[in-house]
Amino acid sequence: MFPLNYLAARRRCEFAGLLLALAGCSSVQQPANLPASVQSDEQLLIVDCLMPGQVRKLGAFATGVSPRRPEKVPAYECEQAGGEYALASRDPKRALAIWLPFAQDGNAQAQTQVGELYERGVGSVADYATAAAWYQKAADQGDARALINLGSLYERGLGVKRDPQAAARLFRQASGQATAPARLAIHLVEPVIVLPTAAPDGTAPPVRLAGSGTQRQLTGKVTADAGVRQLTLNDKPLAVDAQGVFRTTLDLSQGPMELRLTATDTQGNQTSMSFSAVAGAATPARNTSLLPDHGVQSGQYRALVIANQNYQHWERLDTPLRDAQDLKQLLERRYGFKVTLLADATRREMFTALNTLRSQLGSNDNLLVFYAGHGDIDPVTQRGYWVPVDGERRNRSNWMSVLDVTDQLNALPARQVLVVADSCYSGTMARTALAASDADLAPGRRWDALRAMGRLRARVALTSGGLEPVVDGGAGQNSLFAKSLLDVLNAVSEPIEARRVHEELAARFSLRATRLRIQQKPEYAPIRFAGHEAGDFLFVPQR
Repeated sequence: MFPLNYLAARRRCEFAGLLLALAGCSSVQQPANLPASVQSDEQLLIVDCLMPGQVRKLGAFATGVSPRRPEKVPAYECEQAGGEYALASRDPKRALAIWLPFAQDGNAQAQTQVGELYERGVGSVADYATAAAWYQKAADQGDARALINLGSLYERGLGVKRDPQAAARLFRQASGQATAPARLAIHLVEPVIVLPTAAPDGTAPPVRLAGSGTQRQLTGKVTADAGVRQLTLNDKPLAVDAQGVFRTTLDLSQGPMELRLTATDTQGNQTSMSFSAVAGAATPARNTSLLPDHGVQSGQYRALVIANQNYQHWERLDTPLRDAQDLKQLLERRYGFKVTLLADATRREMFTALNTLRSQLGSNDNLLVFYAGHGDIDPVTQRGYWVPVDGERRNRSNWMSVLDVTDQLNALPARQVLVVADSCYSGTMARTALAASDADLAPGRRWDALRAMGRLRARVALTSGGLEPVVDGGAGQNSLFAKSLLDVLNAVSEPIEARRVHEELAARFSLRATRLRIQQKPEYAPIRFAGHEAGDFLFVPQR
């Protein structure tokens, strides 16, 4: 059983649909000032804008006007430019009228936008068949976003006949990968070890295990969709419980111990993990030849961290501020992020921060958004919300709709965006829509895969749970989810994709959750309608 105050502080977060996450803490930076013309929060929302043509001088005596063009920009920018606009979540028919002529002329981006409008519901309900038809037109032109969206419809059987094979093919085509993501993996969770890539000659990396004496306890977990048939350690069977957890004691009295773990699932698939266990201080093993010249990193890294803790009308939470402080320090110290912090933020402050990022990020840049706080769902519309620190319980007018947040992410110029939410999120696309880099690949091929992944646009979310309330606390001064995330990021020693961070985090989280009898499972998925194109967010440690 949990302590009474622990149960009382459970975070209410029943998001359904899309997405985001942020966290904040001390040393708060306020967002940059907005133009004086911005008088309301509504002007910060992303709209579908039909921009006017630009006047261009042709020679000494003639001028011309370029064609009008549709864009997704904040409402105040469209107003300043003299454009016409519509907010798709409130007036989808008008938004459709802006994009449809360009889609009919064969513009792939417009065709994808039209498909998304039909999927979100131009009328009272979603028209999946029409959405699929428009996605197909754009997919035929190689539009990665359309390939992902069409694959999602095939995966769910919406508007088209359900065909998981066709879905997987479309996802792979969008990501440029020939194989589906691995569904069999071994994780070392106590101590937390994120195994680095083997040396080019195949030498197993050394892993230092802290402790006294010569005995070391090692706990891990095997995740297998098909179920685990067998696990071996140096070719000898090792017991695995019903949750895939295994434990063993290592005798390091004779010096370093070469270990090879091999897992086999019920379908005969295998995966292996090799390393050299060494007694000593538990510091991340480093492969300095990969830092910083591995060619994986591109552009600057920024983070927007929002922590809502001291609510005016909701239960006060215990850990968001501390979680945010710890994450801020880690991102700056180990990963070179520039972090913007918001503590106890209002709706306007959150929207202002997102709008400010539009002017700070370029097309090669990367953004992490971390949100810790309350969330809720409208039982009628099934629309999810973030609750600002001053949000009233029964008045959603100043809550932050996740659909509006999705539009903000879609309009950002950044190549890769990761939302980390210690709250709730309901993903609709399976992980087959995510690019993957098999840990068993030879070092050169693994870096090639990561570089290819880094060139693709990504909009992905890592969350602490699904629709269920998630716990606030459980790991000392941090939430259970935040502590697991911090442990994994501290253990990383080389470039790693967020999908693998999720796998490592989920394995460690599940072990702790089982001990505390918590029914909660971290999730990871692309963010629907945010412009995901099968890439993934890459963490690149700098030291």
